[in-house]
Amino acid sequence: DAANSMAHISLSVAEDCNGGEEAVGESERCKEEEEQEQLASEAEDDESILDQDDTALCGVGNAKTLTLQSMHLCARLIGKFAEQSQQSEDASFNNLLWTPLWMQLRDSQGGDEAELKWTYTKSKGELAPRSFWYVAPQSNGAEGNPGVDYFETEEAVVLRVLKEVRQFDPSLLTAHEAEVAVFEVVLTRAVEKN
Repeated sequence: DAANSMAHISLSVAEDCNGGEEAVGESERCKEEEEQEQLASEAEDDESILDQDDTALCGVGNAKTLTLQSMHLCARLIGKFAEQSQQSEDASFNNLLWTPLWMQLRDSQGGDEAELKWTYTKSKGELAPRSFWYVAPQSNGAEGNPGVDYFETEEAVVLRVLKEVRQFDPSLLTAHEAEVAVFEVVLTRAVEKN
């Protein structure tokens, strides 16, 4: 009877991808196909991102700290993280957003062109809470203005990137606009508290 019950359960009816009814095995196949389509779509997006210009900083006005390639990649990272953080409180800012975003800005942006990369600089002042700050490319570094030339926290860098993407091409964030709006409020509060 246990074997018959298991067979009955495995053949139980479930919704398929198109809303019809079919066996659980078919439903699982549909999920796998959807996942494969999603991966293929992301691979196409990756390829189109890599086709973007990575040889010059772009932006609006004085907000030019990203190459077009970085802008697209960072927008994707921010959108995905904003969505994940809405779905789960376990979404790790450092692991899911900060580390890949900083690696892009510091290591990858601009290829071999050092003047297009973000860097670190020694912080100024005896009361500085950290020994280093993050510096935007082609800026005045620690001698410049906070929030423009240098950034004291990871959240401040991400907020700057988010605002720059939004100013330059808001359509890059449209797929996750509601989640990004909530995330921007949280980031702004975090930066203000520091």
